[in-house]
Amino acid sequence: MYKKKPFLIVFEGVEGCGKSYQSQKLIKNLKKKGINSILTREPGGTRSAESIRSLILKDYFNKGKEEKFDKYTDTLLYLAARNEHIINKIKPALKKKKL
Repeated sequence: MYKKKPFLIVFEGVEGCGKSYQSQKLIKNLKKKGINSILTREPGGTRSAESIRSLILKDYFNKGKEEKFDKYTDTLLYLAARNEHIINKIKPALKKKKL
């Protein structure tokens, strides 16, 4: 089925629910079966998207900071990271028929 048309598998959930654990188990089993696949994360996944992720996390975890990102700025940063991730990592992988 995966050879006919490439597709994307997404794990979603709250922090600490096991998304990373399950995705790592899946990628390990796919590679064991010889299925061409990649593992990535969001926000992040590329050098530029990881830089944006770092900005987001630095702002989020700096509780004592008086000036924090506005909710719209935060949203736009997430969207920018997603755009970089899709253009530079996901689309090229799907074109190469990777899972």
